[in-house]
Amino acid sequence: DDPKVIAEDSLLDLRTGIILSEVTEFKPNSRMVIFDACYNGDFREKDYIAGRYIMSEGKCVTTFANSVNVLQDKMANEMLGLLGMGARVGQWAKLTNILESHITGDPTLRFQSINEVDANALFKEPYSESRMLELLQSPYADIQNFALHNLYRNDYPGISDLLRKTFETSSFMMVRFTCLALLEKISDKNFREVLHLAITDSYEFIRRTSVRMMQHVGLNEYVYPQIKAYVEDNLSERVAFNVSLGLQVFDQAAVQAAIDKVMAETYVLQDKEEMRKVLENANNSRSMQKELLSKETSERWRILYCNSLKNHMAHACVDGLLALLTDSSES
Repeated sequence: DDPKVIAEDSLLDLRTGIILSEVTEFKPNSRMVIFDACYNGDFREKDYIAGRYIMSEGKCVTTFANSVNVLQDKMANEMLGLLGMGARVGQWAKLTNILESHITGDPTLRFQSINEVDANALFKEPYSESRMLELLQSPYADIQNFALHNLYRNDYPGISDLLRKTFETSSFMMVRFTCLALLEKISDKNFREVLHLAITDSYEFIRRTSVRMMQHVGLNEYVYPQIKAYVEDNLSERVAFNVSLGLQVFDQAAVQAAIDKVMAETYVLQDKEEMRKVLENANNSRSMQKELLSKETSERWRILYCNSLKNHMAHACVDGLLALLTDSSES
């Protein structure tokens, strides 16, 4: 509350950050801008960054920005190759399905295609199963992705097997990601089995995403590959972070057994015991679930813990949560 400190903080922001008035001053000329941070597209405010970009004297006419907090592991540039082949921004945005992201500006903006493909025309074509299967042979990853999305949305028979086969054989990392994302929506045996391949994929984002998916499914068979990834994929910080963050959703004994097994087998020698300690601490850190189920915990904190279940699947305490729901004495 010290006015002097407040003034110093404000001056620091002015010197080190980009403020709204500066956007107007530098007149952005990028025709389209994608914002990956929170609130840059918060149109509820009288003034916001995305609005400044399109209303400045520069040539920017379209933005893709977030109105609220945005997921850290979203794919903000998914299918972006379609824009380079002539798709309109609005057509492209229909395939991204990011709830908190919006077009601010002109959705009809399109760029001239860099090759023989006219993605704008593809979007206008009526759905044809044979045409989509033909597009799977395209040399361009996002044309294949376009076809996979359309086959999925139109209930192509055998779509799950097709997605699995394509994931296993495609050399395009973005095609493999699309297959994994669509398989998650189907959530069948193929999806559960493909996760074992995904966690060792060459593309870090697929590995990172597969960890989150494994934790959502919650099978104990996924514990060992996650512990192995934490120890041996040790240059991928987000993979390790996701593993340690979600170990508590699995059976505690299964996690400890996997830690012991990986540590006995691994070729990794450096920081081995330190990694064991981090993993065991993450496994034993289940106080949130216990406090949620305890009536001795304050209601404020129990509500907060309930909200956290949207991001972390508490498979191990499902029985306790069901009992809580049926307890008439609970508020």
